[in-house]
Amino acid sequence: VNVFVKKCKKKLIFVLFLFVIISCFVLNGYFSKAVKTIIITNAKIESESYIETLITEEINSYNYVLFNKESNENGVTQASFDMVKANILVGKVMKKLRTISTEFNTDCNFEVKIPVSYLFLPTSYIFPNIKLNVDCSELSYYDCNLKSNIKEYGINSSLITIYIDVEIAFQVVVPMMFESVNNKIEIPIAMEIINGEVPEVLLNL
Repeated sequence: VNVFVKKCKKKLIFVLFLFVIISCFVLNGYFSKAVKTIIITNAKIESESYIETLITEEINSYNYVLFNKESNENGVTQASFDMVKANILVGKVMKKLRTISTEFNTDCNFEVKIPVSYLFLPTSYIFPNIKLNVDCSELSYYDCNLKSNIKEYGINSSLITIYIDVEIAFQVVVPMMFESVNNKIEIPIAMEIINGEVPEVLLNL
């Protein structure tokens, strides 16, 4: 009987030791930079989709024309940029961001899948997935600015893209871990081809 008990104790100790080793590997993988990168990357994708959809709806609800264009007798387009309407648009986006900020933690939660093998060997994608529910905090920071991108387009023409540059910051929370996320989202609001001189105001955006 004593021999049997000793064998059982040895097996139990071995099983416990093996369990501790595997648990250490799993925890080490769970808290690894690779897993955090997956969570943050998904958080950026989800937050960008959520905010871009709501802000685009807000922009489309405002009837605006940012460029006023007239052609002179030589066929050259003289364009002026309506900064007043642009600032009104930015103000509407900031107001929408204030609303989004307080709703973000309830509306932008999501699920991320991490392969079990990824906990032991990053970049490996075998075995079933671990599903983690990711909770987001309210936005700890948000801001938006008007930006422009100007490219040459053919002869004496410029392709001008006006967009609103949105910056946000928040935290994502998963079991036993939380990470800070900073994201930048570019939302285009106008695209024009100008034949002639580019409005000077756009060069300063």
